[in-house]
Amino acid sequence: MQRLRLSVVVAAVVLAAAFASRTVPATADQNAAIWIDPPDQGVSSTFTVRVMQHSDVATAGTQASISFDRTLLQVVAVQRGAAYTGASLMMGIAPQTGQAAIDEANQASGRLWQIAAYFSPGAGAAPAGDAEFLVITLAPVAGATGGSEIRPTRTEMYDVDANELLDVALASGRVAVGDADGDGISGPADNCPFDANPDQANLDRNFIDLHVFGQTFDDLTAANSDQAGDVCDPDRENDGLGNGDEPNLGPGGPAHALCPSASAPTDPLNADTDGDRALDRAECALGTDPANAASKPPTSPAGDTDHDSLTDAFEAAIGSDPAKVDTDGDFINDGIEYKAYNTNPLAVNTDGDACGDGREVGSLNEDLTVDQADALIVAQSFGYAPGPPYVLDFDLNKDGVINSTDQLTQSRVSGPCP
Repeated sequence: MQRLRLSVVVAAVVLAAAFASRTVPATADQNAAIWIDPPDQGVSSTFTVRVMQHSDVATAGTQASISFDRTLLQVVAVQRGAAYTGASLMMGIAPQTGQAAIDEANQASGRLWQIAAYFSPGAGAAPAGDAEFLVITLAPVAGATGGSEIRPTRTEMYDVDANELLDVALASGRVAVGDADGDGISGPADNCPFDANPDQANLDRNFIDLHVFGQTFDDLTAANSDQAGDVCDPDRENDGLGNGDEPNLGPGGPAHALCPSASAPTDPLNADTDGDRALDRAECALGTDPANAASKPPTSPAGDTDHDSLTDAFEAAIGSDPAKVDTDGDFINDGIEYKAYNTNPLAVNTDGDACGDGREVGSLNEDLTVDQADALIVAQSFGYAPGPPYVLDFDLNKDGVINSTDQLTQSRVSGPCP
């Protein structure tokens, strides 16, 4: 049976930022997975459900059904993807086309409803590769407030050559309409649309507090940030360990198996519990103790061909190139990315915001640009940890000393964020 993967992507058009792709594990009898990303979002305007295929074979004979709460959402438009312009498209629970299907979805009685799409087998086959075969545009019902689950209820696809039916695994997402959680904040502005949090606190947003170091400014770039508020963020400080696991990582704790090297619990509000400049998850993965500053990953381990402080075997395990000090070319070496920032050494922009990892590391003030002002900040802080004048945020390679090496990194990533 040929390999095929499908994804349904829900994206509010009012959101400009791209979201990092997610993977869904497949079992042995599944050739594909379908999911909604982001899984939770608030909407105040139209948004689209896009059915995408990523296939290594030509495909046709597609059908997809998606359910939603029609008291909160209404279908505005249905459009066939460019790859399927020549295929026969029918919509609705009973086969029909165009506006009739939209009317059926919006006027039917009952709370939950579904809209289905069918493409006639063999007609307008999409070639191998990426293709968008269906776009459904929805909008909130005027005056409605609440949460609706958008659930792919059935999706099937045929391999044109072998005429095989490919089964898929399904997962759903949620859309919040209005102020669904009653915290006084509606739509995309709410960073936890299903959990009340009027203060909108977000520990791992694009913000680093420098006033605690005596500075008169703050850093508005963080290389691994997210938009989820603390009450709905499973990893509040983005160290790679879950909030609920960290207090239980110590010996005898129910999560100790996740980090056998931990001598004590770690702090879910501090990405580097022991302050040794190696983040907690990295220490667990590399076999050092995240709760003891005297135990930290070596900077020059044996078996490190590219001298990026990660062994060849470990790089093979995480997918980075053991022969390249900087696999993704963002001017932050793989070891620093993994241990000090919890960024992805395979991606130039881990958090998918407007600024790549290198510039987010290099920009140290509030102007979202790496320039002479940032170099001056580093120069004024030359020295060894713990300082002063040492400031952890200005130690770009997190080696415990601020010097010209950090300025060299800045020179390589100079320029504005887009």
